[in-house]
Amino acid sequence: MSDKIFSKTNKNRKKKHKRVYEPNYFDSATVIAEFNLLVCAEATSLEWQADHLALAESNMDRTPAVLHAIVSSDSAKILKRFMQANKCLPRGIEGDQELLKLSVESPLDPMNTLVLNICVITIDQCYSSVTMSSWKGKPASDQRMLSNMMMFRNKDVHQECDATMILGRFKDKSLAPKLLLFRTNGMLCNHGSNFSTTVRMKWGADIDRIRFYAGNQGYETRQTCGSSGSVTETTDRNLLQYLKSKSNSGAFPRNITACMLIRGKYHIFYAKTHGECEIAHVVYTPPREGGSFRMPDIVLFGYPVLVEMVFLKTFTICVLRALNKYRYQHGHLMVATGLLSYETKSLELARQQCSHSCSESEKIFTFIFIFNAQNHFSPVAYPVVYHYDYSKERKESIENKLLLVVPREVMKEQMKINSVGRRGSLTCEDYAYAILDW
Repeated sequence: MSDKIFSKTNKNRKKKHKRVYEPNYFDSATVIAEFNLLVCAEATSLEWQADHLALAESNMDRTPAVLHAIVSSDSAKILKRFMQANKCLPRGIEGDQELLKLSVESPLDPMNTLVLNICVITIDQCYSSVTMSSWKGKPASDQRMLSNMMMFRNKDVHQECDATMILGRFKDKSLAPKLLLFRTNGMLCNHGSNFSTTVRMKWGADIDRIRFYAGNQGYETRQTCGSSGSVTETTDRNLLQYLKSKSNSGAFPRNITACMLIRGKYHIFYAKTHGECEIAHVVYTPPREGGSFRMPDIVLFGYPVLVEMVFLKTFTICVLRALNKYRYQHGHLMVATGLLSYETKSLELARQQCSHSCSESEKIFTFIFIFNAQNHFSPVAYPVVYHYDYSKERKESIENKLLLVVPREVMKEQMKINSVGRRGSLTCEDYAYAILDW
């Protein structure tokens, strides 16, 4: 579908005598290096897609965390030139493919089931977790490694199946496979008659504004996963902007005499006005655009794409439960058992609360309302370096990711943002960012 959209866009630009776009499928691709996999972004407001993955360490099934990163714009351009110079062609995804018919229960009512076709692709681990651990904090920029990776694009989603799943098989066969990706074959919001292009772009710009109310003035300042990257002039400016806003809210004493700031991780020392210790010491990671927050219901229900995003997470839980039933019956290790134990509790709580509702619309509203209350959202507007995901308070969760795109000129005019954000738009030139539900 994305290829058709890209072709149609360029055809219209040719008619208007405008420069045509050139695709770069490496731009903002998710790199899962241990399994030699690149998941392309190809984001567009005309075709939304929600991806679900579970790359954090699991205490229940003992699977290790999987290192991953996002290819930056500069690295993607260099990589494209490298492949053209060496006449390399992108590799398609290779692995054991199985088409399954699974009896999946309805997220709202377990008594209602539907037989769905699920394409399961299992790929093998290429590099050990120990080998990859030294890459933490580094950008995804190794040209030879990236050019040889398998590439998963929108067109690789099995069109005759309801969803496609990619599992990572560890070299240690005693470990259960890792859920690298789960993607449904489209979203209801993609139906052309539902929402106009103008409405979709407005939603993208509106939802991005939430970032400025999340975390610390729209910045993440104390990351534990290592995805914030290195200290740069940009992070220096972001930190000063953050400290300025924090000082206005009383983070620093009003009569502070002096402070010392050391770059690296940002170490800030200042004289305290009272207390036993005379010197205060605060540490911040390089501030990047983002932040964690709970999605207000008034915002969630104002944008159907966010409602569907939350609902697709409950759908993913039900598919994984059906898959594990199938795997157990056939003597295979079950997948993502740790996160399913937590996510199922949230699902059951939402089911229990909505069962008291009268009308069908009220039932769905209550279900989404209760399930959403169990999760956090994080907007991310920058390409992350190699990092591990961590479960907050050891509560394992499925990462639910949606890429939203806004024309660059709209962001510049309305938001005064002259950048392309996280990148990953189909044109490689529009502003794009990710919103995560975990």
